[in-house]
Amino acid sequence: MVIICCDKWILSLGGSGSNSKGATIWMPKTAVLLRSKHLMAITGLIRELENASAGQRSFDAAIGLLLGWTRKVEHLKTDGGGEAARKVLWIAPLSDEPGNVPHFSTSIEAALLFARTISPNHVGGVSWDEDGRGTAIIEGGPYCVAASPALALCIAALKAKILKEGEES
Repeated sequence: MVIICCDKWILSLGGSGSNSKGATIWMPKTAVLLRSKHLMAITGLIRELENASAGQRSFDAAIGLLLGWTRKVEHLKTDGGGEAARKVLWIAPLSDEPGNVPHFSTSIEAALLFARTISPNHVGGVSWDEDGRGTAIIEGGPYCVAASPALALCIAALKAKILKEGEES
């Protein structure tokens, strides 16, 4: 594949970035750069999950954002001379209603929801050993190992997302 860059466009000739016949594709440079940042964010999250000793709400928030949850901050007025308080609300995907981001990194049920959202028509598996470490796989992806089954399943889902996005581009 040959890639040619100019100020606003990227030209791909043949290879994996082309259509099925190897034709030329022009893509807006900003779209390519945003996609690169998106993939870098996912790979960074995978690395954090692989190195984590346990799930964390910050991991859940990052996964929630990938699934379409939005974060809304309300600034509440206070009586007197105190500082304004902040209230953080999470808005569920396809909704205007606030909700709680699922505990993807600590709950096997929530991790399974995440995996099925990313890869709805694929099979997978998750297992654990006597120390509680987990291993997971989705379809033909890699085996993913982590400190817990929920973390391993989240990693497998994120890697499936990267593979899926690579096939679509």
